[in-house]
Amino acid sequence: MDRGSPRCETRHSETKMALPFDQTVDVRNPRAVAILAKTIYRELRASGYVDGDVMSLAGELLGLVASEVKGRRTVEVGKTDS
Repeated sequence: MDRGSPRCETRHSETKMALPFDQTVDVRNPRAVAILAKTIYRELRASGYVDGDVMSLAGELLGLVASEVKGRRTVEVGKTDS
């Protein structure tokens, strides 16, 4: 997502997202996670994000998770080698 484009700046300043970030979601409940994902998707689309923007966000999220998991595996392997 190109944060520098005027299109992105305009839609973010005009639209207040209704996501409940201040509330805790039961992340162990698959249904809660699915509802959260649908809510995020609908909010992004309602805010003017196009298909490519949503796909870029999904890719970034997957990349962050993959890096975190890889980091944990590296630490775990280092502990077993010692």
